[in-house]
Amino acid sequence: IVPDVPVIPDVQLPDGVSLVDDYQITGRFLINAWPDDGRNIAKRIKEAFVLPADMRIEITQRNDNPVTDDMGLGTGAKIKLYKTGVSEPVIFLELVIFGDGCGDGWINSNDFSAVFDFMYRGKHRLEAELLAMDAVPDGFINSNDFSAVFDYMYRGRKIPQTRLSATGGQ
Repeated sequence: IVPDVPVIPDVQLPDGVSLVDDYQITGRFLINAWPDDGRNIAKRIKEAFVLPADMRIEITQRNDNPVTDDMGLGTGAKIKLYKTGVSEPVIFLELVIFGDGCGDGWINSNDFSAVFDFMYRGKHRLEAELLAMDAVPDGFINSNDFSAVFDYMYRGRKIPQTRLSATGGQ
């Protein structure tokens, strides 16, 4: 059986770059950005990257539009680290909020629909969206993930935002 969520090797941060405030990298995705705790705010994410003087960070929305420091980001937001004077990023990450499969930064009925459309209508999804829809981290998008979103919305059960690997484990 082939998992719905691709397995992607973890990105390694360059020398001199570190990540604080409990954010994590799994695959090429930045995780642990739970919106209820304000962890998906652009400024907080920027400040979580400790960069040497010769590097800068750029964060954009998933559609490449610029962000403001106070903006809440959703799954698929792009995080790029650049060396001074270099036009190509040395690191490219995408934000993933588990449960936020539609990428609006909140877990709501839109995410219900995203899981449903993937499961029953075969709608194509980007890798970050697939990982976000796998709310029960087993590598498959199924009724368990649908239930996790439901349980968050109607029972207040938090969806865990950390993973041991890009597909599965906690």
